Amino acid sequence: MPFCFSNQPNILNNKLILKIVVLILFFSNSSLAKTINYPWTVSASLGYVNYQYVHEGDHITATGRFAIGRDLLMKGPFLFGLELGLQSGNQMRLQMTEEEVDALGGLLVQTTLKPMVDALATIRITPEFTAPLFLQLKAGTAYRQWQMDRDTINDISQLAGEIMAGCGYTITPNASITLSYQGLFGDKPNFTIDLESGIGHVQKIPVQHAILLGIVLMI
Repeated sequence: MPFCFSNQPNILNNKLILKIVVLILFFSNSSLAKTINYPWTVSASLGYVNYQYVHEGDHITATGRFAIGRDLLMKGPFLFGLELGLQSGNQMRLQMTEEEVDALGGLLVQTTLKPMVDALATIRITPEFTAPLFLQLKAGTAYRQWQMDRDTINDISQLAGEIMAGCGYTITPNASITLSYQGLFGDKPNFTIDLESGIGHVQKIPVQHAILLGIVLMI
């Protein structure tokens, strides 16, 4: 089965990551940085995800995410770090016209979006007047793979820009709960098919939006 690879990181997302890295380097070179008592984090989240540009009825489903993080620097109310995550995939059908369905024998194309991995820069903000409530922002890149159920249509893998934003509540010195929005940049699949041969092609992986409720342990 043909395999397509494309790397199109979002420009604005990359600028945000660059700013985060610059801030980390600046503060880490000064005596203003505070000691982090629990530098490692382990988090697990559950929620629902909405995929755009897929068959109606398949676009909303449950999702789960597991991540390991390392907090690198604390400056005032700001806590900077990095995170690696793994998120569940999903099965869905392509959004197709009646002509395209007829060309493929009357059946919609079943697809599998495989579990994805991501790497994110993180900022946690805990103003004194809101503690134990805090805000968190994450930005980075996710590696996504989309597989079709037939050999006449290509599989595709892409790097996608990712953002997460939300809030949390500290329940113990080393545990908290969080509620976050997650967005993965994508585009319309731009599915095309030769109506005579039945050979099709997809160019992009759909946009993905999610709401996640999670628990974070700091160790």
